[in-house]
Amino acid sequence: MLTTGTTIRLTAREFQVVALLLDGLTYRQIGRRLGIHEKTVNAHVQAIAARIPGSGRPLTRIVRHADTLTARWSPGMPPLGSDPHENIR
Repeated sequence: MLTTGTTIRLTAREFQVVALLLDGLTYRQIGRRLGIHEKTVNAHVQAIAARIPGSGRPLTRIVRHADTLTARWSPGMPPLGSDPHENIR
């Protein structure tokens, strides 16, 4: 279990994936919105979940600990609202 004040650092892309997951989008919808394959979305989810201690389904762990996730923004990474595919659902 995570202790109070613990944060889990994510890449900017991982943070985008989490934000869209929490909005209720499917892996396919996330992939379309971000211009990546849904298998790549799954790989991001698996990588994020691997950094969260505990057991259970990766998506469940991510949702349970969403408040501990922080982004590490990299130069050149567009903000979530600037993707040309964002209106594709």
